[in-house]
Amino acid sequence: MFERFTKRARQVVVQSLEEARAERQGEVHPEHLLLALLHDPDCLAVRVMTELGAGPEAVRLAIEAQHQAPASGLGESDAEALRAIGIDLDEVLRSVEANLGGGLGDPIAEEDLGRRGRRGRKPFAPESRKVLELALREAISLKHGWIGTEHLLLGLLRLDRGAAHEALAGLGLRHRDVRAAVVAALRATG
Repeated sequence: MFERFTKRARQVVVQSLEEARAERQGEVHPEHLLLALLHDPDCLAVRVMTELGAGPEAVRLAIEAQHQAPASGLGESDAEALRAIGIDLDEVLRSVEANLGGGLGDPIAEEDLGRRGRRGRKPFAPESRKVLELALREAISLKHGWIGTEHLLLGLLRLDRGAAHEALAGLGLRHRDVRAAVVAALRATG
C-alpha cells in the first residue's frame, strides 16, 4: 500500500514517527499523523483545513488542548466535582504514572517504519493503522490511484474518535465538508 502514497503523504508518515519520538511515545497515534500533516503548509490537506477556517496553528493548539484534557476519560466537570470533595484528578493521574509507568514505551526509530519494534510491536498504534486503511478507502471511493495528504486527513476524520478527531471536530471540520472541499480543490487544479 505504501507505494501508492504520494511523496508528500510518505513524508507525513515519516514525520509522524518524529512527532511520536518528540513526545517520547512508543507508537504513532493519529494525532501524530495530524501534526505531521502541518509540516507541509502547501499540501492539499493543510490548504483545505485552512480554507475551512482551521489553519495549522489552530490545529496545533487544538491538539495541545486534547493532550491537556484528563487522560482518565473524565471531563472537566467530572474533575471539578472530584475537586469539590478533595480529590485532585491531575495528582491522581501523576501518581498512577509515577508508580505504574506512564505507558511511554520505547521511542520509535524511523527504521522501524513498517517493521516490528524491539518488543514485537509495530510503530503504529491500531488507531493509526486504521487511519491509513481509511485513507486508502477514501482514495478508492474517490477513484484516485494514489493516497495523498487529503486522503490522510479524510481518514483522520472518518476514525471518529481520539484526540486528532476531537481536535478537528472542535475546529468545526466535518468529514462531509472536508471531502467536498477536497473534491472541489482537485477539480480546480486538474
